[in-house]
Amino acid sequence: MLIGMFLRNKVKVLQKLFLPASVIGGIVGLILGPELLGGINESVVLFSEETVNIWSLLPSVLIIPIFASVPLGNFRRKNAETKAEDRRTGNNKIALAFFCIMMGVMLMQIMIGLFINAGFMAVNPDTGLYSVFGFELAMGFTGGHATAGAIGNIYQSLGFDFWELGQGVATTFATFGLIGGMLLGIVFINIAVRRGKTAIMKKPVELSNVMLTGLVKNKDEQESMGRESTKNFSIETLTVHLAIILGGCGLAYVLLALLKKIPGTTGALMGQVPVWSLAMLVMFGINAALKAFKLDWLIDKKVVSRISGTLTDFAIVSAVASMPLSRIADYIVPILVITAVGIVATYFYIFCISKFCCGNNCPFEHSIIAWGAATGVLMTGIVLLKICDPDYSTPALSNFSKGFAIMSVFQVVTILVAQTMMVSCTTIKMAVITAIAAVVFTVAALVVGYIRKRRVKIAA
Repeated sequence: MLIGMFLRNKVKVLQKLFLPASVIGGIVGLILGPELLGGINESVVLFSEETVNIWSLLPSVLIIPIFASVPLGNFRRKNAETKAEDRRTGNNKIALAFFCIMMGVMLMQIMIGLFINAGFMAVNPDTGLYSVFGFELAMGFTGGHATAGAIGNIYQSLGFDFWELGQGVATTFATFGLIGGMLLGIVFINIAVRRGKTAIMKKPVELSNVMLTGLVKNKDEQESMGRESTKNFSIETLTVHLAIILGGCGLAYVLLALLKKIPGTTGALMGQVPVWSLAMLVMFGINAALKAFKLDWLIDKKVVSRISGTLTDFAIVSAVASMPLSRIADYIVPILVITAVGIVATYFYIFCISKFCCGNNCPFEHSIIAWGAATGVLMTGIVLLKICDPDYSTPALSNFSKGFAIMSVFQVVTILVAQTMMVSCTTIKMAVITAIAAVVFTVAALVVGYIRKRRVKIAA
């Protein structure tokens, strides 16, 4: 990752691609490992196959505290003035609409992957695609590299012997989505500026050195990582936050062990629940307990985010560096087809429905953050939004974050349901069920958007 940070700072092409240091570092590890350098000369391989096999397991482990940290620190309460503003502008309805939009786009991406899989299998049954190939598109695009790393955990829990390949495919989709989403997002911003569609920015994008390199060299511009709620002569604030997160993960393992002891079919089914989803559920309880006992002062959401971000960096570099390229190469044609269709469909879905739901309330800014989150990670969307709304003057970040937070919880439910379908449904049946669910959420988003327009019109 340090090499990745150095290369991002020095290589202009990598700056323009907006590749995170973790992805660049992962690519470096991939080059120096048995997949690439080992194919040329095994005697000069820097990382052994055993080391890379260990790396391939890390994303499935690190995803547990990453997901567990999501609910921790969500204590925010609205004042009367904020509530009145939300009613006047319809911001609450926009947030709800974006929950439906992000659920709809994720389900649409799953549908696209599975239908194209079925199409390839129909044309050539000897293609060798496994039954759930294509499901990884949504995990890589809407989920990002960290969630792509969870695919290995999911497939392993179901007893699929292709778990490592599936994790590699998901990571490939995540990488393609991250690069394509960022580059196309900048193009969309420049086009919107020229057409007068942006609320804040009135001239084409000029990216600062900080945006390009990701390094803040001016000490006066360096932000605080968070507040200290404890004194280090007693205990470090970082230790408290990390202990609560890892403690929640430990409780999730205990809960999973108890679920497996339930007799009969129920225990067998509950025992397949991914531990990272249980960790997230446990953390909701811990967060509620902290709030109930008035200990919310102990937790700083910025510190939680830094911990989660650090673990995500390690998950990404491990996932990319351990991609089984030789096996992924056999699937490169369907991967490219699914990626291309997924990007085009995601663009039209996000920008068309967002425009309807937002009306005149900064539709482009809301769309661009959703586009980034639906092709890379939430941070991709935030970076794109910051380019066209540097001070976050529009309500786009606030509205989208609320909707995305709810979607993150429902995403876990979706994956759990998908797990059940993976072992009981054919590819085409799973695709049809997912398509129906995507239509339901799409209609829900349009209905919420329509209700918002009516109420805003009445309020005016």
